[in-house]
Amino acid sequence: MSQPPYNCVSPQQVMLNPNGAGSPGHYARLQNPPQHPSLQAAVDQSEMPDTFYSVNAIRLRHLPRSNFHTPKHQTIPGIIFSSRGYPGIRVKDILLGQGRAIVDSPHDFIFKGHGWRTTTLNLNYPGYNDPFPWRIDTVDSATKTLMTRFQLVEKLCILIRAFCSQASKLTIQPGYENWALGEDNVRLGDIYLFSIHYYRNVWVPEIYVVE
Repeated sequence: MSQPPYNCVSPQQVMLNPNGAGSPGHYARLQNPPQHPSLQAAVDQSEMPDTFYSVNAIRLRHLPRSNFHTPKHQTIPGIIFSSRGYPGIRVKDILLGQGRAIVDSPHDFIFKGHGWRTTTLNLNYPGYNDPFPWRIDTVDSATKTLMTRFQLVEKLCILIRAFCSQASKLTIQPGYENWALGEDNVRLGDIYLFSIHYYRNVWVPEIYVVE
């Protein structure tokens, strides 16, 4: 019998990402998701891990924070964001809508018990001076209802998009070039929101970006 005019190739040889969807490792991670890094940090007073993997096995790196903006310095428990039990939410998926991102416990009144009507947010993105702290309403002026987890995620993603648009036109400070925002560097689609923490009088989000 003559040999076939081609070489047989196993699926493992042509898989572009051996840890991606369809691989044993991918499903193992889905069945055993790691504890949310910011939640772990809040519990044992450790730091956020330098790297983390998204649900589809994309390697993410932690956005550097100042020494005063780490979970162990938070003054009240942080607010965690996850999707189907897996840590982190891609900012662009929230902005695109149409069910692209499922936020766990979306209807929780995350500011209940604080007595706030407004609060302040600062992205604290390395290499840029934030133009101003953002003030957000925690109570809907029309319905008098508290902000939910999903509403907070939406607001944060809108603010991150606005900041990316503005910062991409600026020159980042020396030493932070790897974190520069723009089409040739860190893009909006590369940003993942993991949690947000309160430090004395301002909320600062924990962000990871595609490595």
